[in-house]
Amino acid sequence: MSLFEQTLSSISKTLNQEALAAAQDRLANQAKPAGSLGVMEEISARLAAIKGTIDVKLTNKQIVTCAGDHGVTQEGVSLFPAEVTPQMVYNFANNGASVNVIGKHAGAVV
Repeated sequence: MSLFEQTLSSISKTLNQEALAAAQDRLANQAKPAGSLGVMEEISARLAAIKGTIDVKLTNKQIVTCAGDHGVTQEGVSLFPAEVTPQMVYNFANNGASVNVIGKHAGAVV
């Protein structure tokens, strides 16, 4: 078993069930359609269970953005031409894309 698998296994065994239930209850009672945040609801509840509290404070937040020229534009199914990819990567690297704005407001590094 790899270090990653061991670590993940130990986290799963030590989840705080009270914090998990409290987080799920909090999510269920917010003014939004049930499940409307998708996997983010599961992630936030699991973070509460890992941390043992619904008051989770995350530090060292990072956003990983991936881009690639995989030839899909040649199939005629892409909304944008292939030239957009390097332009967007340039914008990501120079803090000029919408993900950079979101990252700044969330206190995350892109």
